[in-house]
Amino acid sequence: MKRMNFRASACAFAAAALLSLVCGMAQAQPMAPVELPDAEQTTTAVAQDPSVAQARAALEAASHGAAMLSAGPYEWTVCGTAQRRRVDGNGNSNEWNIQLERPIRIGGKAELDRKLGRSSLALARA
Repeated sequence: MKRMNFRASACAFAAAALLSLVCGMAQAQPMAPVELPDAEQTTTAVAQDPSVAQARAALEAASHGAAMLSAGPYEWTVCGTAQRRRVDGNGNSNEWNIQLERPIRIGGKAELDRKLGRSSLALARA
């Protein structure tokens, strides 16, 4: 009985060795080279991909958002009004008003807005 167990284990060992050898030979053989598209076809395919178009639109939007944060509502503003009044018995009166304003940012708000804009651009690029 011990001889049968020895024979069975020897056969199992031989089968495992043969399988290992066959697998090793299969891996050692070089594979045929894969045909890849040329650079122009690849560039065209990537440019037409919807996710790439979406990423480009997000980057453009982030760029506009960063510019808006940098400028904000803190630039020079010129306003003007004109009006004409008719006064009974005294004729007409022309009036005009011009206004020049520039708000200020207090406490480093300008730098914080610029950092926020740069961060949104970096996120869009990623």
